[in-house]
Amino acid sequence: MKQTKYGLNENNKKQSAFTAIFTRQSQPFKDMNDLSEEARNEVVPAILLLNRYDGRLGFIGGFMDEKEDGTMETIVEGTLRELKEETTIVLEEGQLKEQCSHEFGIVAHLNSHEVNSLDELITMQKQLMDSEHYGSEITGSTLCYVGQFNERKNTGLGMFLQNNLASSVREELVQLIINENLMSIDKLDSIVKQAGFDLEKLLA
Repeated sequence: MKQTKYGLNENNKKQSAFTAIFTRQSQPFKDMNDLSEEARNEVVPAILLLNRYDGRLGFIGGFMDEKEDGTMETIVEGTLRELKEETTIVLEEGQLKEQCSHEFGIVAHLNSHEVNSLDELITMQKQLMDSEHYGSEITGSTLCYVGQFNERKNTGLGMFLQNNLASSVREELVQLIINENLMSIDKLDSIVKQAGFDLEKLLA
């Protein structure tokens, strides 16, 4: 899978636009009294992904549509429309940040939106059930915690990367973590290797 400059579509392929909504501040185990105080107090980023109709996990988004005037949507237009359709979340252009693009059978463009807290992220997560695509294209959602939890085996980023992810999502997830400095490169490289992947190949 080839990473390209954001927004680039040299081969005029079909395009899709996605959004990663994330927060830098989450404490996933704060209410689990069976864990140590250190584990309960650990603060890590969290990223929202959708459970798709095909059984895979992916970011919010989809293919760009043709407009009434016969022209195709821009990346931003497609991103904002898909956000509203799939989650009922309404954002403005200035609330999106460009992240990366990948070219394979299609060209996929990833944007991001940062929220201030896990509570805000969970509120958005709950809005999914009111969306017009819930139950058809979307069957649920999940949070990817960008950490490595020794006291909770089979949790954290390493296990998450081994999930059945939609095309380019694994690469985009890793690129987002690097772009937003959600984890040190050394720690990310170690976790990616433990998960059975190669960081350089995911970024290629």
